[in-house]
Amino acid sequence: MLVHIGWFVLGTVLLVLASDSLTRGAAGLMLRGGAGGYGVGLASTALGGLVPALAVMVAAALADQPELALGALVGGGIAQLALVLGIAALAASLHSRLRLFVWVKPALIAGIVLLWLLCADAQLGLVDGVVLIVAYLVVAVLVVRAARREDEGVRNELAEATGTSMLVWRDTTRLVIGLVILPFAALWMVEGTLGLAPALGVSPIVLGVILLGLGTALASLPHAVQAARRGHGDFALGHALGAALGSVLLLIGILAVWRTPGVAQSLQRVELPALFALAVALYPMMRSDSELSRREGGVLVALYVVFLIGEVWLTAGT
Repeated sequence: MLVHIGWFVLGTVLLVLASDSLTRGAAGLMLRGGAGGYGVGLASTALGGLVPALAVMVAAALADQPELALGALVGGGIAQLALVLGIAALAASLHSRLRLFVWVKPALIAGIVLLWLLCADAQLGLVDGVVLIVAYLVVAVLVVRAARREDEGVRNELAEATGTSMLVWRDTTRLVIGLVILPFAALWMVEGTLGLAPALGVSPIVLGVILLGLGTALASLPHAVQAARRGHGDFALGHALGAALGSVLLLIGILAVWRTPGVAQSLQRVELPALFALAVALYPMMRSDSELSRREGGVLVALYVVFLIGEVWLTAGT
């Protein structure tokens, strides 16, 4: 058992390092290639949190564990909204100025409801996956249109938040290191998780939610905390919300088209309702004063701890 814990921990640490290296390297090369700082910042915000989730999803699916991959994506969304945003807000209050959040926040809630409805037949198939992917593309178009209307101050903040050196050799090295390490990190995380399954005695979906969901979200945590401390609240918020939205619609859609995962009852009765409740709770938190305060961050972290305790308790009772 200790060996499998070691593989999981090693994989998680490497996933954090590889994701950071890959994201920074890609952003630097894009800037060096002539892309605008605002566009690169927007891309980093939207896609940075999806890279580790995608890697773990692919690793789990290739191990013939689509339900584990599904649990990892849902659990990662929960951890992004509660743990990552909560810890980032504890580091420094997150001020929201991006107008595109007007689309992202309700789209996240609607996306969770859509996924919940599609899971009603206890399976996600080809048609379900296509619906989810199309929904994500529609939201992406709306967000890009809204992004074009952002004022100069917000554009500069997002461009500055990319935090890269723009040295070609350094960014190329970062990109290569990230691409090489990332798949191994994801494979070791999945291998460690599967090795712990017999001892824990829980379903693959619950394993994915608790272990892999937490691990993939931790890969986003350094970016979010660093952005919060530098006063880039929009970047931290966009990073977590974008990762959750992308996981719910795009990545689960791809998984459904590729491997058709079964949907356990716990996902419909516990995890998806928890994800929905978190998305709804964030709406009034940010709507009242366009800020996620330290106190609200503490509430989010506490909710995540309660969720994990509840998962363990429900699992022990089955």
